[in-house]
Amino acid sequence: MADIKERFREKADEVSIEIKDLLKEHGTKKIGEVHLSQIYQGMRGMTGLVSETSLLDAQEGIRFRGYTIPELQEKLPKAPGGSEPLPEGLFYLMLVGELPDEDDVHTLTGLLQRRSHVPTHVFQTIEALPIGTHPMTQFVVAVMALQTESQFAKKYAAGLNKKDYWEAVFDDAMDLIARLPRVAAYIYRRKYKFGDHIQPNGLLDWAGNFAHMMGYENESFKELMRLYDVYSRGAPSPLPELEIQYSDYAEWQRQWLQGEVLDEKLTDWERQFGDDPPLLELPVDDGCRTGTPARAALQKLVLSRELTHELKALGQRESATMFMTMLAAFEWLLHKYTGQVDMVVGTGIANRNRSEIEELIGFFVNMLVVRTDLSGNPTFKQLLARVREATLAAYMFEDLPFEKLVETLRPDRNVAGTSLLKLVFWHQSVPMNPFSLEGLTFTPLELNNEMIYFDFMVEIAEREEGFTIRLNYNTSLFNSETIARLLTDYKALLQSVVEQPERRLLDIPVLLADPTPA
Repeated sequence: MADIKERFREKADEVSIEIKDLLKEHGTKKIGEVHLSQIYQGMRGMTGLVSETSLLDAQEGIRFRGYTIPELQEKLPKAPGGSEPLPEGLFYLMLVGELPDEDDVHTLTGLLQRRSHVPTHVFQTIEALPIGTHPMTQFVVAVMALQTESQFAKKYAAGLNKKDYWEAVFDDAMDLIARLPRVAAYIYRRKYKFGDHIQPNGLLDWAGNFAHMMGYENESFKELMRLYDVYSRGAPSPLPELEIQYSDYAEWQRQWLQGEVLDEKLTDWERQFGDDPPLLELPVDDGCRTGTPARAALQKLVLSRELTHELKALGQRESATMFMTMLAAFEWLLHKYTGQVDMVVGTGIANRNRSEIEELIGFFVNMLVVRTDLSGNPTFKQLLARVREATLAAYMFEDLPFEKLVETLRPDRNVAGTSLLKLVFWHQSVPMNPFSLEGLTFTPLELNNEMIYFDFMVEIAEREEGFTIRLNYNTSLFNSETIARLLTDYKALLQSVVEQPERRLLDIPVLLADPTPA
């Protein structure tokens, strides 16, 4: 079975010969007259197309390559368990002029999946726009930002032969079609879903993945549903063979991230964050033994739907994601507890920033350092802008392994704090809800690890009832009463900032919540 590019090449070569023969024999033949009124009236009645891939018939409606919509609904391949044709099938028909079979559509789906990676700088460009910017304006800006990935631009600059223009243009067109769902879904969730983005699912077809990223989830599109269905029937896996494995990536990273490349990244990092970021000095509770092995305990806080909605609306107005909004409030709270104005926090990032590794099974998560300046008694809105800027700066170093920073900087810390970080802050933007397959039911379980490698680990997750805040803490440093009060103060602070986002840091009392039982 030929790749769609090869099929297009074959068709193009055939048509090219036909055109040459046609021009040679009839190139001087007059086919009509043009009147001035026709030009001013939109070429009405003029012959102006040599190819017509679709035709709007007054009686039968639109036809695509000669087929009506009902005919295409019957003839084009469908998704497993679906009743409507896959868009890849129609695209294949329009491009090649032939009805595809299931293998053709499956191959095209895999091709679009492999080309769908959107570089980080495109999302950063979108985030630089005010949240109130019209979605189509954001979309156009994002498409323009993708110009850096143009194969045609790179090959043209290298002296591409004119006869090969079509191939580079073809690659650019396919890349753009593959990436548009990711870009459009990102803009939609930023504009209308308060920046709660959903990562792509590499097991879904082009349209199914778009619906998934938009947030219109359907059980039939879930990864386990697709795999469980085929394996339960003894059918072959629908997944394409991986071109590389995790071990290949690990070996490539070791070879790439050394010498001048590593030195340049470390130098850029130190220029951005300094060569000795300060530790977060949280006050230790009396009676806690700082020399004992770190043991973890967990406390949770659930915010109301109303407060969750107000926090989302605040972040949206300030062009900030929910991670940025919740982190800004937590840093504000820690300032009240510690008095520090130079705040260093860690956060994880998926770090799947290359299309080749998006479908690999393996651990790619990297720890980023977010350093925020809280000096000058800012308002919460001003602090949120600083956190936003600091977070975007941290994203620039997503492929610099955190352990390399620790190894290189070798911070002079005491035994209890041997890392660059004491606080890690996460935002889980994809809800983990129960779901079922035939004969199976899956329910997410909460795992409470006994070991902890930081003083605090805070995870913000969205549930149906509202934001859930999970705080894992080091029991050798803090007792449960202190953590309970901190979470209560955090909730009170969040309520305060949505009501008065212009309030300044020093204007909020240290103790926000009433410590006495209600």
